[in-house]
Amino acid sequence: MPQPRALPTRQATPSPTAAGAGAVDQTAVATGTTASARAVSSGSTTATTAANELSIGFYADSGFDDTLTGDPGYTSRVNVSPAGDIELFVEDAIVGKGATPAPSVSTGAATIWEMATVVFKS
Repeated sequence: MPQPRALPTRQATPSPTAAGAGAVDQTAVATGTTASARAVSSGSTTATTAANELSIGFYADSGFDDTLTGDPGYTSRVNVSPAGDIELFVEDAIVGKGATPAPSVSTGAATIWEMATVVFKS
């Protein structure tokens, strides 16, 4: 019987010093219904308190077969669209001190949506 092989190791990347809820600097949340195809956003967060913070935008709807597109200032990470049961989109960007992040996602007409932005401390 073959012997189990050791898993390759990876060098750990530095992680933030804050943990749990203390890792979050700012948040914003919004919901709505689009009348026409357009970009939607959680709205701006309060100003960030430090440089090099990670801003993540989360979008969800209950599946309207829309093709979702992200904010050009953010990097798209997850795009589950178009779909008839649930659509999800996640994007991120590094932001500076004093920034008021408000990532957006373009969606279709007559879509009931929700979006959140979470900014993590550096």
